[in-house]
Amino acid sequence: MEVSKGVANLELDFNGHLIYPTLIWDQEMAVLIDTGFPGQMKDLLVAMDKHGVSCEKLKVLILTHQDIDHIGSLPELVQHYDDNIKVYAHKLDMPYIEGHLPLLKDGHIANPPKGKVDELLIDNQELPYCGGIRVIHTPGHTPGHISLYLKQSKILVAGD
Repeated sequence: MEVSKGVANLELDFNGHLIYPTLIWDQEMAVLIDTGFPGQMKDLLVAMDKHGVSCEKLKVLILTHQDIDHIGSLPELVQHYDDNIKVYAHKLDMPYIEGHLPLLKDGHIANPPKGKVDELLIDNQELPYCGGIRVIHTPGHTPGHISLYLKQSKILVAGD
């Protein structure tokens, strides 16, 4: 569902469990906030297409935290884009996302998804994409949980 011009919540169903990664885009590029569960890459690309955003426009992934429903399709997306996609996450969640530490809430999973984080985020950092994205460190759910303020649309993506 498009919530504002260039901002949509992508509704994905995983065995009856609905999740809502956020897609933001402009004329030049698209940014995906969170990647859903493992195996949902095709669902993500289909959902993007429904909003008229081609998969070629996707250049950036921002992970709000290290839970499996937020990082699950990260490895597939990075492989699909041949590492031509930039992955951002907070430095406190990076070791979990990269597989150096077991996921805090999903540590029981034998082979959790993992992927390289290209850029570490800090509180109050501003990313230049799609009208500006301000990073707000909101620990508690996980140590490196972040929320994102989309400056152009004045929308806060809380990430859980």
